[in-house]
Amino acid sequence: RNVRLVLNVSLSQRTRTARMVSAIGGGSVHHIALGCADIFETVAKLRESGVDFVPISPNYYDDLLARLEIDPGLVERMRSMGILYDRSQGGEYFHIYSNSFADLFFFEIVQRAGSYDAYGALNAPARMASQAQAPATGKPAPSGAG
Repeated sequence: RNVRLVLNVSLSQRTRTARMVSAIGGGSVHHIALGCADIFETVAKLRESGVDFVPISPNYYDDLLARLEIDPGLVERMRSMGILYDRSQGGEYFHIYSNSFADLFFFEIVQRAGSYDAYGALNAPARMASQAQAPATGKPAPSGAG
């Protein structure tokens, strides 16, 4: 697959998505996920280009080490870059979120390894908590957004 389209909505009015829909008077793009072959290299290049990413709580990585049999060196590498992780029997999923643009939407950079076919839903609470604490970039949304 080259394109995946995920449609979902929260019933809570307290989520960032619900506030955005209310503020702009209707539905919109919440985020766009872009796949890559090497997330560590991609994130390094994006940071060099001035892209800011949502900082993830150090507790997230401590929890990964406690829950999963995972290489501690890999976890430290993810921690140093703010990359989130999920896995299934068939593969692994690495992902990271940009700060939001004009408080409207954000980008997600993803790398799938093996036959992982989900979306890292277990990491949604870590993402939402971090986004709630991270300010929007104040940068305008790229042309055509929304």
